[in-house]
Amino acid sequence: MASAATLAPQVHAQQVTRLKIQTAVPSSSIYFDLLKRMGDRVDRMSSGRLKLEMLPDGAVVPAFEIFDAVDKGVVDGGYAWTHYWSGKNTAAGLFSNPAAGGGTGMDQLSHVAWLFQGDGNALYKKFFSEVLKVNIEPFMVQPMALIRSAGSRTRSPRSTISERSSTAARRTGRRDFQGDGNLRRGDAGRRNRAAAQRGVIDAAEWIGPADDVALGFHTVFKHYYLQGLHQSTDVGEVLINKAVWASYRPT
Repeated sequence: MASAATLAPQVHAQQVTRLKIQTAVPSSSIYFDLLKRMGDRVDRMSSGRLKLEMLPDGAVVPAFEIFDAVDKGVVDGGYAWTHYWSGKNTAAGLFSNPAAGGGTGMDQLSHVAWLFQGDGNALYKKFFSEVLKVNIEPFMVQPMALIRSAGSRTRSPRSTISERSSTAARRTGRRDFQGDGNLRRGDAGRRNRAAAQRGVIDAAEWIGPADDVALGFHTVFKHYYLQGLHQSTDVGEVLINKAVWASYRPT
């Protein structure tokens, strides 16, 4: 007669994979909360086999160094937006905010449809593997609504383009529209407020109203302008080091 021990299923020790994800957002950002929620869901979906530790901007490297840190394996993964890497190749902006500008371009649903039903995602992965040629496996994970990009917060009113011609502003990307006289320096949100308080910049933009309040922009700038002209939509991305990705095999 078979014993209970032989009839019981064999239980193997569960192997747990832990990945550190360096984000481009501060811990005060609503997007950091959303990323932690994503990590919780991955934990549950994998029955605890895969755990993502989300790190705020600057925990390991500054926001604009995330790409190289993931490529070199300094961190397991990163979170930002593809246009953050436009300094490496200007085509990067095509994926996080395609055909944007002047208030025109794809809306959020069209953007996601292009990525996952119109071969945009395949082109996105090809861009990383064949154009940038990096040790990174990219994933588009977080569509953002049209309110995502505010025009800007400013110290004094700006009614026309000509009145904005002397404005020193900071936005989230390395590059932006040129030709209107504005001095733009891409930077991450938490450093924008510090620069504003020191009087280094006259205006700033970072994500949208909720994050602006979380970062305290409303305590520095009196005037707020919507809708932004530089982006009509956006999708956040998670980047995983290819060696780390290849080594993870769920069982």
